[in-house]
Amino acid sequence: MEVAVLKKPKKKMKKWPIVLIISLLLVIILPIALIYIFIYDPNTKNIDLKPNVTLQNIGNRIMVDSLDNAEKDNNIHIEATEADMDNVLHFGMEKAGKNPVIKKAYLYVNENRYNFYVDLDLTVLKTRVKVFTEMEESEDKSSFNFKINDITLGQVSGLNGPMSGLLKRIVNGEMVTSFIKSAGLSLRFDSEKMLLIYDKSDIMKDLTSLTGNNADNLYFNIMDTMLTQEMIKFDINKPTFIEGNVDLSLLETNDLVTDDEAHLKIQPSDVVSKVKDKLTTMVNEGDLEPNDHNLKTAFKFLFNGYQTLDEEQKEYINDLDFTIVDIDENSEYKGFNLSETATQLVEKMKTTVDTHALVHDHALDVCYLSEEDVNNYAAGRNIVGHTTLLHRLGEDGKYKINFITIDNFYINLYTPISGPRTGDMIAEMVCKINVNGFHTSLTFDTTLDEENEATNCMVFNVDQIKFGSIGAENLKDDFFAIIDDALNGSGSDPSLKANKDDYTITLDFNQIIEYSKTQVKTELQNAGQSGDVDAAFAANNLDFNIVGEDRSSDGLVKIKLLEPLH
Repeated sequence: MEVAVLKKPKKKMKKWPIVLIISLLLVIILPIALIYIFIYDPNTKNIDLKPNVTLQNIGNRIMVDSLDNAEKDNNIHIEATEADMDNVLHFGMEKAGKNPVIKKAYLYVNENRYNFYVDLDLTVLKTRVKVFTEMEESEDKSSFNFKINDITLGQVSGLNGPMSGLLKRIVNGEMVTSFIKSAGLSLRFDSEKMLLIYDKSDIMKDLTSLTGNNADNLYFNIMDTMLTQEMIKFDINKPTFIEGNVDLSLLETNDLVTDDEAHLKIQPSDVVSKVKDKLTTMVNEGDLEPNDHNLKTAFKFLFNGYQTLDEEQKEYINDLDFTIVDIDENSEYKGFNLSETATQLVEKMKTTVDTHALVHDHALDVCYLSEEDVNNYAAGRNIVGHTTLLHRLGEDGKYKINFITIDNFYINLYTPISGPRTGDMIAEMVCKINVNGFHTSLTFDTTLDEENEATNCMVFNVDQIKFGSIGAENLKDDFFAIIDDALNGSGSDPSLKANKDDYTITLDFNQIIEYSKTQVKTELQNAGQSGDVDAAFAANNLDFNIVGEDRSSDGLVKIKLLEPLH
């Protein structure tokens, strides 16, 4: 007998778990996976942060090293490397305050392509913001323009692409501006043109801020002029952030300069051998702690001598041992001995007053002041020796010291007898600037202002300024401040004055005229004679002349009476 077996019906597989799993994959897991695929970027760059390095160290290296080849190659070389910028970005972000998401910022340079990176750690993934730029100089050469070609988060484009909307919520103008600000650079962001703009005029400002130096020192004043005059030629195809060179031969001289034995009291090579080399030896042998105060004081001592120091400076120098640089007795050291030639101008003119001739011979010449007298006096003032010192510790553990100093100053006095300036009374001031051994010339071409001539004074206005063969109008304020301080400061002679507000040089003869009047009155009294001395020395009877046909002449300023004493 057969038994019938009933088969159980097959259970139908439920579809909803599969749908759920697929949905989870599509809605949650796949997007997360895609985010990791396209946004995850653990790559980074090893930044070479040396122990104890600071922003000031970086700035000082750029500044000090720029003068290394000034004398040898007639060149100033400015270079801020990719590594320098990595450090600037690092310290700038530290200064701005720690951000738990932003971990690092750095730069890659490849010819004119400058790519800025910011590492982000979003806890669940690591990624990088990349700003891809190409750099070129603006049409007017006034700025470096970094054209932003793309901004990405991981592999996702922010300027175009399917996720640009999402990315722009994270990477936008505000984020880029914040990045620039944290770097401490004077970059500007043009969101419409997608440009990062770095004005060349801001380079020195940023370097000033970076090094903590005063903005009024010679280095920055001169470099700013070179930028303004487009003397710094930048190479944008080097693996550096900024690299520029200056051909110093353009600054060497111009047609106003007459460097001869009478004018150059100091030879430029002597500043290197007798001041810079001695100072560097003192520092590296441990006899001088290298900070701004110590170096400036020691430089002034080596340049100008012990007697030119104030009491506080003398007290500091007294505690130093200079025997290693062949100075056995500090108090007897005279430096370049310029102060001994700085005889007061009034005293010089007194020796030329011939009272007897004025009274008895009816002579017209009252007195004179020679060009040599003026230049001897000017050489002994604080114009010569005004210095910016640049120093840094090298990787070899030795200090490097470079400098820019005014090592000579003189005035050419003359009245041309031919040419377009015939009859003009001219006083040309020449500052010789020593750039780490290379000699340059800064000149002020001045002419007598006859319309605004003050009583018993000769006032000279600046017509033009030349720095070597180029114009340098922007140096007027800086150098007139130096000249003003030197000629009007303590122990100055009232016969030679400067005015930094209206850029004038004045020869004031009031004291010598009063002296001459007194001497003539005494001579008349002793001789039993009479005469209207006050009338003879009144302004309308006095004549001031500069004798000398050209700038190579030994000029004289002469004072004479138009009508003799009666």
